[in-house]
Amino acid sequence: MLQEVTSLPALVSLTIKPGKLDNLSERLAMLLSSVIARSNLRKLSLYAMCEYISKISGSKQCKLKELFIDSCSHNHVCHILDRLPNLQTFSTRDYRLPMSETPIVLTSIHLLTSLKLYCMQIPIGLLESLLSYMPALVHLHLSTYFTTFYFLQRLSQWESFIREKLPVLNTFKLYASTEQYQYLDVKDIESMLNRFRTPFWLELKRWYITCEYVKDGNTSNIRLYSRKDSHRNFPAKSSPAMLTHSASTTRNDDITDMSIKWKVRLNLLLMTAVAISQQISIQPMFRCMTHLVLDIDQPIAISSYQFLSEFADYSQLTEIWLILISPHHSFQSDAMDNILNLVGNVPTVGISYTNDPTLIPKDILDAIISHQVKHLIIRTIYEECMQSVVTYARQLTTITFVRDQCSSNAWTHMTRWLDKNGNKYSVKDDSRSLCVYFE
Repeated sequence: MLQEVTSLPALVSLTIKPGKLDNLSERLAMLLSSVIARSNLRKLSLYAMCEYISKISGSKQCKLKELFIDSCSHNHVCHILDRLPNLQTFSTRDYRLPMSETPIVLTSIHLLTSLKLYCMQIPIGLLESLLSYMPALVHLHLSTYFTTFYFLQRLSQWESFIREKLPVLNTFKLYASTEQYQYLDVKDIESMLNRFRTPFWLELKRWYITCEYVKDGNTSNIRLYSRKDSHRNFPAKSSPAMLTHSASTTRNDDITDMSIKWKVRLNLLLMTAVAISQQISIQPMFRCMTHLVLDIDQPIAISSYQFLSEFADYSQLTEIWLILISPHHSFQSDAMDNILNLVGNVPTVGISYTNDPTLIPKDILDAIISHQVKHLIIRTIYEECMQSVVTYARQLTTITFVRDQCSSNAWTHMTRWLDKNGNKYSVKDDSRSLCVYFE
């Protein structure tokens, strides 16, 4: 079949997904060489064929521009690139260095302009060695899910590497995570993130990075990933765990201010238990926290209030969420009072019930209003709840209702009710939120 394909005169793109290929290695390598040597072939995608393409013979006349291989080793990549000097785009979904393989390096400079390496399992030094032979790279996408903390630290120091080795790089997409990190102090993570807060990253390249730490039981994970400088719904994008905290660089960062602004989510019961058992140092864990989510699954004990009082500096807190994760748990107004007393005059409060058809008690709303909260956010699709809150809590500046699912007619009935009652409102975030205004 492949032999017949090679004779097609107008062939410019080819995808090969072979079945069993026993005893066909040499023959297949010859056929692939023939296919790639065709002057009109521009794009080639191969599945389960890395060991075969690494045996191809190359040619300076080869016009192949784009190559995708589903899985390949580091040495295979080097062999392939050395044999295809005119290749412009290379991507793979699985890039690794087998234990039995002694790594090699490229033998010459390569003019590749786009490189995508996903699910990488190679040392950072070997990756840097590979990239140093690609000075023409314009687009670079990297992902690795089981790397080391040292890998992340080296990535945060890539400013000089990119300036020197990748001078025309325009697009840089990154996802890197590791479980090989023993949490000691949030300052360790802050120092790493601050290396991405320089004029090079924020102004010249406009590459923005998020750093996220997740601890759940005995497992901890730290992640670095690229993000667009745009609104991210909070807390929908945060991970429910014992403790999650994340921070992002943005185009508005003050590069003279090295304080990291954290968004934090925690399970109040679990974190209180950890604090009591002294498994983690608290006092205070965060010097600058702007957003806080409390997952609450039972009545709050006195020890939890004590934990919260020592947990962080709340002077810069702008938004707090209470996520009531037990459908049978009744959250009382005194708990709301106590929490708001601890965190001070926070302007925005969010509430989410697991059991959505829940009316928010008026004494809860009274507690929120009495603490001079300006903005109330409620995650719900229950229209009776929305209407009762809008009717009762008119002392607030805005009330926003949010939902996970969106559609163009998601708020139709509610907006008709608002129109009937003369309320000002707007639908935002691709129809995921409805904001009602009182001033």
